[in-house]
Parts: sequence; structure tokens; C-alpha cells
Amino acid sequence: RASASQRPEIQLLQKKTASMAQASQSFSLRPLQPADHERCAALISDAFTGVALEHGHPCSIVSLELAMVIVGLWGHDSGVEATVAVSEAGDIGAVIFLQRRDEIWGINMIAVSVKHQGHRIGRRLMQHCIDTFRQHSRSPRSLRLTQDAYNTTSFSLYLSLGYDPRESLTVMEAPDGFDFSSLLPDGASSAEYPLKVRPMSQADVDNCDALFQKCNGASRRAEIAASVVMAASSADAMLPHVVVDQDGSVVGYSTGLQFGGHSVCETEEALKMLIGHTKEINRGSELAMFFPGHRHPSTLRWLTSRRLKISKIATLMAIGAYAPPSLLYVPSATY
Repeated sequence: RASASQRPEIQLLQKKTASMAQASQSFSLRPLQPADHERCAALISDAFTGVALEHGHPCSIVSLELAMVIVGLWGHDSGVEATVAVSEAGDIGAVIFLQRRDEIWGINMIAVSVKHQGHRIGRRLMQHCIDTFRQHSRSPRSLRLTQDAYNTTSFSLYLSLGYDPRESLTVMEAPDGFDFSSLLPDGASSAEYPLKVRPMSQADVDNCDALFQKCNGASRRAEIAASVVMAASSADAMLPHVVVDQDGSVVGYSTGLQFGGHSVCETEEALKMLIGHTKEINRGSELAMFFPGHRHPSTLRWLTSRRLKISKIATLMAIGAYAPPSLLYVPSATY
């Protein structure tokens, strides 16, 4: 009787695994270069569209133009390490963006070319980022990401690489032509209302970071400051806003109510004030918010009752230290 290792199906699996590993090794890793931007944008657009269609979900990267904006912003961002996997023939097989500004690092995005999926290139890029995280002399506390819960393949990959699932996130969007001012608290338009919303300035950064630290036990100062700089230098970037009380204290802020931004609020009213100003914060882009519905079910019910729609469920995953948020925290697609 043949041993387990001699069985045909086991031998076939071993050959397939060896072939995939060999295919991965035929790619070299190097930093993203400006000449790569157009090819990487096309790769991202095709890869995200393919996965979404496979699972019957709308694609979050709605156009090649949006992919170009994303690659342009992160490709020129000194706080983001962008790495590509390149074949011996010069094909770009995958790209990954690692945000490494603050005490917590995050994977902004990873995309593998449709042509090269299943060849373990994504695993290799992810492992590269994990190794960079673990070997860094500054010893960041955690490495995080979010992934679409319907994509069980990516969830299994991240789990096998050491990521722990930490939060279930409800992705909220708005119907076309939605009136965001309808979400403002009653009386918010009056001069006597105790909360006001205004654009964030560099003078607000320390107070916003203090709020983030109070909520999450770590600093995010560099990213918050960078969001203000980006808003001033690029019309494609979101415009961060703060919520202040009658004393002028910051009780909430948002760097964007899109996948690239995050928000922290002390109260539900502060969050309502921010969502009510979505058009100003997102500069006309639609709402796309990772809401922690399992932590704030009554707020989630209220949002859906006001015609915001749930597009999908996502999972926040982390390697390293993790403290559950103590305030109302809306993560970005990174963390």
C-alpha cells in the first residue's frame, strides 16, 4: 500500500506548490518608480474589478482614472513604501503600498495582476512588508490592514501570515444625490448649537492626535499632519475637518470619509456633524465609510434608517499589539 507521500493526489499537490513557489521566485522586488505608475494603475483596476466580479460585489476602484490618482498620491508620499514584483521579462506582477509613518503601520493596498494570480507573489510581497515591520529599529507597535470579508482567499492568506482578525466593519455608502445635511443633529444649523465643524489646520494636529491616542493608545500624528499638507497641495486629496465644542476643544475629526481617511469622535453627535459635511470633507467624492457597527449598533441602525446603505462587510486584521478603540472610531482602509 502506498504511503501518504506516494499517493498521486499528494504528489500532484506537491508539484503544484513547488511550481507556484518557483514562479514567485522568478519575480524580483524593487521600489515603485514613476515610470511604473500607469502600468500599476491598470493592474490595480483590473485586479480589483476581477475579484469584485468573481464574488458578485461592486468594485471599490471604479475607474482607471481613480487608480491613477491612488498610485500618484501614494507613489509620491514619503510616508508610504511602495514595492513592485517584476518578472525577468519586465512584467509587473504585483504592487503593495506600506504606510510606515507612525507607531502603527498599515497595508494601504495590495494588488496582484490577473495574469499572475495564484503564483504566491502576493504572499511574497506581504511577507516582505512583515519582515520590514519586524526588523525596523523604531519597533512599530502593530501592522494592520483591512480586507473584504467576502474574499475568503485573502482572509486565509493573512491569517496564515500571522494576522489576527480584530474588528468587523460595515462599509457604508450613500445613494446618488443624497442630502448629507439631513444627517446633521437637530438644531445644528443654529448659531447657538454647541458643536461646529471647520477645516483642520496644522494648529489642530496635536489635539487631533491626542484624541486618536485617547481612543487607540498610539500616536497617528505624522499621518494626520500629512493629510493637512496633502489637502493644501492636491485637489485630489480629501480636506480634513474638525468638530469643536463651545470652548474650542476638538471633540472629533476626520481626515476623510472615504477609504483613505479615518475619523475619531467623542460622541455620536460629533460623528453626525462630520458626516453631514461629507461633500466638503471629500471634496465632492461620495461617502465610503468603514463603520464599526458591532461596537455601535444603535448608531448603525440610525444610519441605515436615514437611507445610508451597507455595501459590504470588511475585517480589520493586525499583527502585534492591539487595543480596542475606546471612542467612536471609523478606520481607514489601512487601519
